[in-house]
Amino acid sequence: MATRAPDFSNDTESQFLTDSFQRGLAHWNRERLLPAFPSDGWQHRFERDVKMQRLESGFLEELRAEAIEEAATVPTDADGFIAWFENLKTTGPGQGDPLFPWLAEQADKDQLRWFFEQEAAGEAGFDDLVAMTQVKLPVEPKLELARNYWDEMGHGTAKGMHGPMLDALVETLQVKPVIENTVWESLALANAMTAMAINRRYAWHSVGALGVVELTAPGRSQHVADGLRR
Repeated sequence: MATRAPDFSNDTESQFLTDSFQRGLAHWNRERLLPAFPSDGWQHRFERDVKMQRLESGFLEELRAEAIEEAATVPTDADGFIAWFENLKTTGPGQGDPLFPWLAEQADKDQLRWFFEQEAAGEAGFDDLVAMTQVKLPVEPKLELARNYWDEMGHGTAKGMHGPMLDALVETLQVKPVIENTVWESLALANAMTAMAINRRYAWHSVGALGVVELTAPGRSQHVADGLRR
C-alpha cells in the first residue's frame, strides 16, 4: 500500500520522509514536468506514473494527517482567519529557526555554498507552481495568483524574472545542485508543493501553501542576503 497509519510517532517510521523516497519522487517530478514529444514506451511510463501518483498521494495524506487537528481550530470568519494567517509570520513552523541568523552572521563561504546547493536542488519553481495552481480557480484568487505570476516573471522582462536570478546565483557561487546530494527535507518541500499544485483535489491547499511561502520567505531571504553581503 502507498500509505501507513497516520499516527506514526517519529520520522523514522514514515516510508515517505526518507532520502530514497524523496529523491525518487524528485527525479520523477523533474522528468514528468519537462516539455517533451510523443514517443514509444508511453504505456510503460503510464504504468509507472500511476504507481508514483499513488505514492505521492500517500505522502501528502501523511502530511495532512499531521496538521488536521490544528487546522480544525483555525477561525473560519474572514477577520479571524486573516489574523491567524498573518500571525504565521511569527508563529508558523520553522519561523525563528536559528539557521538563518547563523547564515547571516557566522556561516563561511563554503557553508553558504552548501546551503545554496540544497536550496537550488530543491527548488520547485515558484512561477510554475503559481501557474499550475490557478487553473480553473474562481476569478478573485485567479487574479491574485496572476499578479503574483507577473511579478515572478519580471513583469515581462527576462532580467526581472525570479527563477533565473537563482540560476545566476548558483553560477556565481559555483555550486552544482543535484538531487543525489540534497537532504530529503529540502526535496520534500519541493515535492509537496509540486504535488499540491498538480493534483486538483489539493488546489486550495496549494493556494494556502503558496500564500504561506510569500508571507514567511522575505525574512529568511533577508538573512541569507545579509550572509552573502558579509
